[in-house]
Amino acid sequence: MKVRFGKYWKAWCIPFFVVLLFVSGFRLHAQPELKTGYADSTLINKQLLRARNLLLAGVADSAQELYRELLRQSQHTGYGYGVVKSMIGLGNVAINRAEYNRAIQLYNAALDTCARDRIVPLYVTIYNNIASVYNLQGKFEQSMEYYQKAINHAEKFASELPVETLYSNIAGVMARLHQPDNALYYLEKGERLARENENYYTLSDICHNKGMALSFQKKYAESDVNFKQAVELARKHGYINVRHSALVNLAINSLNQDMPEQALPYLREAEGIQGAVNPYYVYQRHLAMGKALMLFERYSEAEMPLQRALAMAEQMDNHSNIAAVRMVMADLYANMGSYETAFRHLYTAKQLNDSLNIRETADNIAAVEVKYRTAQKDKDLAQQQLTIDRQSRVIYKRNLGIGLSLGGLLLLVIMLLLLRNVYRNRQKLKDAEMHSLKRDKELNEINAKLTGEEMERTRIARDLHDDIMVRFAAVKMNLSALMGTARPSVAKDELKPVVQQLDKATAELRRTAHNLMPDMLLQEGLAEAVYYFCNSLQPNVSFKIVFHQLGELPRLDVRLELAVYRIIQELLQNIIKHAAAKEAIVQLSYNMGLLSITVEDNGKGMRTANDVETDGLGLKSIKARVEELKGNIDIESHPGEGTSVRIEFEHSPKL
Repeated sequence: MKVRFGKYWKAWCIPFFVVLLFVSGFRLHAQPELKTGYADSTLINKQLLRARNLLLAGVADSAQELYRELLRQSQHTGYGYGVVKSMIGLGNVAINRAEYNRAIQLYNAALDTCARDRIVPLYVTIYNNIASVYNLQGKFEQSMEYYQKAINHAEKFASELPVETLYSNIAGVMARLHQPDNALYYLEKGERLARENENYYTLSDICHNKGMALSFQKKYAESDVNFKQAVELARKHGYINVRHSALVNLAINSLNQDMPEQALPYLREAEGIQGAVNPYYVYQRHLAMGKALMLFERYSEAEMPLQRALAMAEQMDNHSNIAAVRMVMADLYANMGSYETAFRHLYTAKQLNDSLNIRETADNIAAVEVKYRTAQKDKDLAQQQLTIDRQSRVIYKRNLGIGLSLGGLLLLVIMLLLLRNVYRNRQKLKDAEMHSLKRDKELNEINAKLTGEEMERTRIARDLHDDIMVRFAAVKMNLSALMGTARPSVAKDELKPVVQQLDKATAELRRTAHNLMPDMLLQEGLAEAVYYFCNSLQPNVSFKIVFHQLGELPRLDVRLELAVYRIIQELLQNIIKHAAAKEAIVQLSYNMGLLSITVEDNGKGMRTANDVETDGLGLKSIKARVEELKGNIDIESHPGEGTSVRIEFEHSPKL
């Protein structure tokens, strides 16, 4: 078994989020120690700034001790602002130690204090921090809810948290949800504000998140530029978490491009950073180091960082991370020949993924309920506003007089009648056009389907006639020749060529039957059937065939699996006939209900752009199959650069 993680690190990598709490730019200064019993709010604020700088510098224990003392003093003196800021600081320390439930408790307590003492400027900071915790836990819908609350509050009231910080954070969630274009839009806005305000902490975070978004788009060169900018800013200003994560992601970009030799220096530099680095980022580093060493086939060395990554994921109780590490460890032990250990890791990862699917469904239901309650509240407010508006309109109508009201009403009725007639006419034309297009589409689909089926019958008949029938005819002639001899018996050596011919004919017949309905597809599933087909086809072609499977592929509907199998067969036949390629790649992946199929070659490609649309009946048959199964197909081809076909189906696993 070979290591097959290729370019799918996004399946385990949660995007980088640091809780950005204040405008950056302050440096660590020596401050007088806190005296018991003092009540000067100015001194408390100075000590809060000192505690914040201690946390940014990675001195988490000292920061926690100082925040606790500040909380006690603020509660004793009744200084509500100091109470809230101390709770926020303790929540940030909890995040740095991966104590996420503790952080949520502290932030909710801070919200209660804000509501009681009417400390409006800190609402945005607390909402942002809660959203960041949910993001680190992989609860993206809850994270988006709280980021939206933060933005809505910031647009209405004063806030201590810069708006560029909110732009950076919400962009990170969008990148994780496969919306890199939207993420880059917010990051560009945030970058302009951060540079204008000289907010270097947020600027380093924005550069890092831009690198993440560009990496999702596989623009690795541009992604590396932004990660390196984040590293330089973080190194200059002492932001150890930003620097550590940016270095690890530079290494991950190198691994995605199969360049482990470039990844190791970045990982070594991240390993040498002093201070209390967020446990999640340390987990990322260990996992990346294990994968890099596996690419070098240094399996015994890779075992230790992977075990550390697993221990940290279990400590954080993050099932998604645990499943990701165990999948990699399954590949590791399979390459080391420890198949029983590999199977145990693989089985545990599958169980975790199944439980994650159940939890994700529950989270979605909870998120829908939150949205419903929010919408219901907005509806009540709108109803109140509507009542006020109605009363105002009554007064307005009385002031204008009955005559003006009747005239306006008559004019409105006339306009509505005209608009209704125009709308009806347009709708009729649109319905007629849609009906015509639908009918043409159905006819084209039927023709393409019939053509594809006829081609398949022709191919099978050709295989039977040109190959298998010829072999059996040769066997018959040889046997007839032996029967025509006058000898009473035939030597074993004379029968050996006949038996060999029968073996070859039987193998060809078995291959043809397998192409009609492969048993492996029904028994083992789509991935194993495609893998077997590629291996069986390899000895008969002049180019290299590479098969990749990204992630766990569940059993799907038999009709869909068979259709995908036939499509891949047809695409490889097209490469054999037309591409003159040296290499072909077949890739299958399944993520969150989306099945993706990619078939690429480095052959001569299409002559013109129109060739993609006017190619032979093979591509037309493939497009008809994809369209019939409600899928999407995208074909890219350039002369001399090969052809890439990407197909996607939204489909749930077979129950």
